[in-house]
Amino acid sequence: MDYEGTFDRTTWQALTVVVTLAALLATVVIWKRRGVVAGLRTLAVAMLPVAAYLTGALRMFFEIGEAVARFVTRLTFSPVVWAGVVVLGVAVVLLLVAGVLDRRGVGRRPRKDGAAGSGEETGRTRRGRKAVPAPGRGDAGEDADPELDDIESLLRKHGIS
Repeated sequence: MDYEGTFDRTTWQALTVVVTLAALLATVVIWKRRGVVAGLRTLAVAMLPVAAYLTGALRMFFEIGEAVARFVTRLTFSPVVWAGVVVLGVAVVLLLVAGVLDRRGVGRRPRKDGAAGSGEETGRTRRGRKAVPAPGRGDAGEDADPELDDIESLLRKHGIS
């Protein structure tokens, strides 16, 4: 294991021993007060620092903590990083606006096959043909329901047929 940087190997070992001994002391107390199940759980947690040291994960967790601290410090005090945050904010806003415009059908270009974007303005379908009312329904007819006609006209107005 290569433990270079701010701590040497002896410091990592001492840190592991101290944390493990404190956890073992807590294990004894919990075992006596709460019983076998709680004691076994605490013993399992007490073994984690030793496992983290032996696998190198202890150093990795420490490096992750240092990296997060450096990031937060740079974020707080660096105008260049704040410029990056502003650019990120503008990018998110642009993506949200593009999604809203796309849902509303604004700004679409006609496709190469000659079909219009949404056909809402001209009363045409996406394929460029006139919207044809469903058979048996329409303005003429005695069995036509006026409420259904209102709904159908609203749907046609929004390009849904």
